[in-house]
Amino acid sequence: MDLTCPAEVFQVSPPTEEHPAAELTLFNLSGRVIVSAEVTLKLQNARGVDLERATVLSQGLNGRPHSTFRISLPCNPHPGAEKTVVLLEKIRFIDLEEWTRQEGGETEYTPNDLPVSPALTHLKFVAGETAKGFPSQQDGLWVCVCGRPNPDELAVCARCRQPKETVFARYNRDAVETRISQRERQLDLATRSTREDLARMQRVREAEYREKESRKKRRIRRALWLAVILALLAALFFLAEPALRRFLPPEPRPEEPSPETLSAATITQIGAETP
Repeated sequence: MDLTCPAEVFQVSPPTEEHPAAELTLFNLSGRVIVSAEVTLKLQNARGVDLERATVLSQGLNGRPHSTFRISLPCNPHPGAEKTVVLLEKIRFIDLEEWTRQEGGETEYTPNDLPVSPALTHLKFVAGETAKGFPSQQDGLWVCVCGRPNPDELAVCARCRQPKETVFARYNRDAVETRISQRERQLDLATRSTREDLARMQRVREAEYREKESRKKRRIRRALWLAVILALLAALFFLAEPALRRFLPPEPRPEEPSPETLSAATITQIGAETP
């Protein structure tokens, strides 16, 4: 990789029979707008032999600073192509200043890309989804957590714009593991607190249920005692009624009419019937 190039290749879609053009996604590493780019596209076999080669000048671009932009390169597909190589030959900015690739200007480095693993998951949790691997210091350059190699004299990553000091302090393996351990402890405390809250709520519900059942049983017992008392009172009254009657005064008997009264009444009746 040429570390002096103001743009880098993010993604390459090789040409196909249906679409005989390679689609490139580039990233503008500079702080100026890119208006044109001369790009060489090579289709190679497994041994690195060129099968197809095309150099295209794309103009009228609007590659904004620190953003991606796309280029379409007309090129015929090749059935034996195993890989696609892209070389950025020239980059022109809006102020007409131009960068040109120099032969032998490429720098070798070891990528820090992590495979799909818990380590990569932890790193992305701490550093963000753009994280590729742990930062590393190599001969004459340093590789950022985002995977971008930078010259030693560059204090800020050309791609993600994070300071080198911050990258190595926060995103090294030990720092990430420490952060993950802290996070796991926090989750454990939160889970334990949740379990305790649930247990406390369960105890409250059980106490309320027991109190409800206790009140229900007390109502049933009161109702039963009341029924027993009423039954006892009824039985007592039934058994005591004959004895109580002996203490009550006798009921007065109606007086029988005397013979004189009967005779007078008879005479009066006869006199009333005689015309």
